[in-house]
Amino acid sequence: MKRAKRILSGCYKGAECGINKLVDKCLINVSSTYSYSLRYFRRRDIIYMHDTLEEMGKGIVCEESKTLGKCSRLWNLKDVEEVLKYNKGNDRIHGTKVDMSRMGNLSFQPSVFESMINLKCIFFYFPPCLLREEHEDYKKLYAYQDDIISLPNELRYLRWDYCPFKSLSSSFNPKNLVALELPYGNMKQLWNEVHKDLVHLWKINLFCCKNLKKIPNLLGAVNLERLQCANCESLVKLPSLARLTSLTSLCLMGCCRLKKFPEIPNNFDALDLSETGIKKVPDFIERLDRLQRLTLRNSMVKDLSRNISKLKSLEVLDLSGCPFVKSPKIPRSLIDLHLSGTQIEGVDLYSN
Repeated sequence: MKRAKRILSGCYKGAECGINKLVDKCLINVSSTYSYSLRYFRRRDIIYMHDTLEEMGKGIVCEESKTLGKCSRLWNLKDVEEVLKYNKGNDRIHGTKVDMSRMGNLSFQPSVFESMINLKCIFFYFPPCLLREEHEDYKKLYAYQDDIISLPNELRYLRWDYCPFKSLSSSFNPKNLVALELPYGNMKQLWNEVHKDLVHLWKINLFCCKNLKKIPNLLGAVNLERLQCANCESLVKLPSLARLTSLTSLCLMGCCRLKKFPEIPNNFDALDLSETGIKKVPDFIERLDRLQRLTLRNSMVKDLSRNISKLKSLEVLDLSGCPFVKSPKIPRSLIDLHLSGTQIEGVDLYSN
């Protein structure tokens, strides 16, 4: 629900109000599900629409034009394939979506989106069950040159699973981008330029982009809440994130070449640095006074700052599988301490 509101609000004025009106008129339903994780229940709201209503909406779009590429939205598999393959896009297209598990291999020009100057949404996805492990057969879309992809500046939402490109074009200005999701992509970098106007950017998902070496400067992304970089095996450096006060979720698990503890704002409640190359937890960790869970499982950490004992909210500390870590001084707030696979035989309890 939150994700849908964010993306739609980036595309249309009054989107959130429109969603509420649809709920009031029983044209869509919102169902809540709950999951238990990290000692907390987490709520997730999902929007449902009746199939008949969905088909009616699609029918209205199809009535816009009988000519391929002149409807405002593309979702039919054959239509998407033809527009991409034969470069038939134009300024009437606002969004395109396709389940790539249903399509064959397709080659296209990396400039295919340049003529779609009003394109706001690209959603090339696989069902979640097929994203659990990497597989070459999932890379369905190929460009004649796989280095750089050109994108329109009106783009709000980019989701491209197994994206084949190494970088986004330097001509692309992500000033309107709300969410960037490129799991299992071939990216080495996102963009070269320093973009100061990233005020709409809410989420970045680069899960398992194994060739990604660095994250660009994100100082302009003042509303960024989620940064997912798990299993980015080539990632060696992060920009400073300390000024991104909206950031509440950062996952670096499996970033085995990352050796420096990230500079993050002090509003985090959980931080997972499992399977990283980080060797030292710095003294500035004491300012993370809201941190409740710190996970360093199977990492290279040796030196835990004594200031970790000053984390008055810390409840869970996981050091399991860290063979080089020294005995920590722990805060009184700690509830769970995981030390399996370490050489630690005892710990000191911090007292004021």
